[in-house]
Amino acid sequence: MLFDTRKSDPSLLRAAEYVEFIEIDLDEFRKIEAQKLNKGAQNKSKKGVANHSIEVISPSLQTTIQSLPRYGFAHLALGAGGPMDQEGARMANALLGNPDDAAGLEITGAGTKLLFHEDIWVAWVGASCMVHASSNSIPGNRPVFIRKGETLIFGTMLQGHRLFLALSGGIDSEFILGGKGSHLSAGIGGNALQKGDVLHLSHAQDIYKPFIKKMQDAQIRFPKWSIASPALPGKSWKLLRRYRVFI
Repeated sequence: MLFDTRKSDPSLLRAAEYVEFIEIDLDEFRKIEAQKLNKGAQNKSKKGVANHSIEVISPSLQTTIQSLPRYGFAHLALGAGGPMDQEGARMANALLGNPDDAAGLEITGAGTKLLFHEDIWVAWVGASCMVHASSNSIPGNRPVFIRKGETLIFGTMLQGHRLFLALSGGIDSEFILGGKGSHLSAGIGGNALQKGDVLHLSHAQDIYKPFIKKMQDAQIRFPKWSIASPALPGKSWKLLRRYRVFI
């Protein structure tokens, strides 16, 4: 942990200060890690599962809460962080009418399983991935309606390794040092998700845009159209203009 966000000056290290590394054994390391998991309970609900909530059944290789990068803190030795595919994250949020900085989930690798305790619209952009809900195959790169009680399962990623899952209204996540997402190396914004974590959504149904309301009223689970993932190569490309540069 390099920062104490309760202080007006959150950085615990300053230039010209000396740092001493103390060797510990494996048992002590496991004890410290267990304490960190207990303190990182911002993702776990102490009140049980409430409305507009999602339960993590399986987190896959690594799943974290992410929003836009934290810029302007390099003087505190805090890198910007944020999702690996920033444009994909923006596009996923835009598909639901969310603000650009709405917190969502960055999913790495296959195996993430999320149980929904409320009807919700979601969208994911990024790797080409096999996704199922109620044994039905669900396409990505578009708004998708998930019913209460359904489990969304992210399977094999056929092209790419990560995707960004946006949820209507965004995930309730504490705003720390200019951002809402996890910054694992800095120890702020929460740890990678674990089995049993519960994510809460703020105003999940209050921001539905007219086109989403129309689809919901027509009982359309997802539209036929889709967008292209910016991180994946397109089917074809066209040279618009060739420039000659002299150095």
